[in-house]
Amino acid sequence: MRGGTRLGLRILTEAMLVALGLLWAYPVLMVLMNSIKPLGQILQNVMELPKSFYLDNISFVVRRMSYFSALRNTSIVTIATICITLVLASMCGYMLARRKSRISLLILLLFISSLIMPFQTIMIPLAAIAGKLGLIDSVAGTVLVSVGLFSPFAIFMFQGFVKTIPISLEESAEIEGCSQTRRFFAVVFPNLVPVHSTVMVLYFMWLWNDYAMPSIMLTGDSKRTLVPLLYTFFDSFNSRWDYALAAIALAILPVILFFFAMQRYIIRGLTEGAIK
Repeated sequence: MRGGTRLGLRILTEAMLVALGLLWAYPVLMVLMNSIKPLGQILQNVMELPKSFYLDNISFVVRRMSYFSALRNTSIVTIATICITLVLASMCGYMLARRKSRISLLILLLFISSLIMPFQTIMIPLAAIAGKLGLIDSVAGTVLVSVGLFSPFAIFMFQGFVKTIPISLEESAEIEGCSQTRRFFAVVFPNLVPVHSTVMVLYFMWLWNDYAMPSIMLTGDSKRTLVPLLYTFFDSFNSRWDYALAAIALAILPVILFFFAMQRYIIRGLTEGAIK
């Protein structure tokens, strides 16, 4: 009886997981399926499978959006921000965790307090300051501002995780003659892989799908990113769902490929963190 009960529970659990996975994948499948259908077929029946691979939508969107230019800008902003944030935030979190003082606690509280501040409240002052510093319409300027805005959350995560790393590892490296900088990069930094994986996944999603920041910082046609350009296919009088769905499919395709390519490393990082 126990064996049959366990088997039934396992089948039920797997069925629920499959159903949940299909539920989450359904919107993505609908976008991909309708991106290769003409407008008339989409309006007639959005659930109908495409009768043929209608690629005129995609070719038009690639030309209209300057897709490869926008893809390059989005990739630069996303990857550069993640790489810089991982290094700087891990260093800052390490120092705040190891230097136990009132000043360190105050700095940490300032970082945490910035997390509860909506972006809309600082949007106008941020644009004004960025304009005076010459950062507007600059991909490098957008990366710099994004690092400043996205670092507090990563610092908070790194600071909490560094506390779980035994300080005896650093003391052993210190006995061997390692400086503090070398101890961090040789001993502490490799042990932060689980946090690196988490921050990388979260920030990739946030940065790639960000609309507000690129809309403020990147105003030139050659500097635009993918998400703000999606709205060029909607206006007050006309909505071209065939072009819009093709644009959305092209925008989310790199994200899907990223997760398929990195899922092994993401799972490995989370597993190492659990074992640790």
